[in-house]
Amino acid sequence: MSFALKRLLFSKSLNALYLVFVPKVVQNRNMSAVQPFSDIQNRIYSFLIRHPQSRMIDISRGLKIHRPRLYSEMEKMLKQEYVVKIYSKKSELYSAADPKNISESVSQGIETMTTYLKSLAYIYNQHNKNVHAEIFQGKESIKKGYEILVRSIPKNGLLFRIESMTKEKHAREYYPPIYMDRAFEGGDITKYVITNVTTKQRRTPKLNRHSRLLSKDVDSFEHNIAQIIGLEHVLFLDYKSESAVLIHGKSFAEFQIAIFKSLYSKL
Repeated sequence: MSFALKRLLFSKSLNALYLVFVPKVVQNRNMSAVQPFSDIQNRIYSFLIRHPQSRMIDISRGLKIHRPRLYSEMEKMLKQEYVVKIYSKKSELYSAADPKNISESVSQGIETMTTYLKSLAYIYNQHNKNVHAEIFQGKESIKKGYEILVRSIPKNGLLFRIESMTKEKHAREYYPPIYMDRAFEGGDITKYVITNVTTKQRRTPKLNRHSRLLSKDVDSFEHNIAQIIGLEHVLFLDYKSESAVLIHGKSFAEFQIAIFKSLYSKL
């Protein structure tokens, strides 16, 4: 089967899933109601607020917009009910709609979009159950991988970490803001850590961090490598090369959590 044919079949299957899983009320609603004004629409609306019941020629002259473009934009705004058309004896006049009505329309659109996104998330999850990986290079890039993992942890959830830092390296340099908000003291995430003597000695005790030492008899355990385990992701981080691999997959994460708990209980 050719790549083009595979892509076509996949596209059709996605469309079928959309029709099955996305509620009819969402499919039939005008999703563009969520969109804010474009720059040109903002100019038109602002003009009509100040000059109600204006003719198209007056709007065109006042804003210096060619009438073909103005007609096109006005048609969109009429459909969105951002503008009201008034029929007089001699011509058609345009006025801005009440901003209160626009606010209600946008609020309804946001609710519709939220429902729509939840439906798409369901479809996405159905298509992304297989384990897959992302690679991150550099400190800022690693923070993005870290953030993906932390965001997947529910409120008051758990995070597991095995680390082997040397004196020269500090894990904190690679934490994204969301990690510091949620996993530092006062945050909602509780951490279970297996670490080495070097790292243990330079840390102060935290209420939401439980640490155990890997026996020094086995190894110095200073490899500048860390493994961070969430409920759906596992991040392997090499501090020396500043590179990381984020593995997506709930089953894989659960497997790593089981290994961690087994080792933790024996230390």
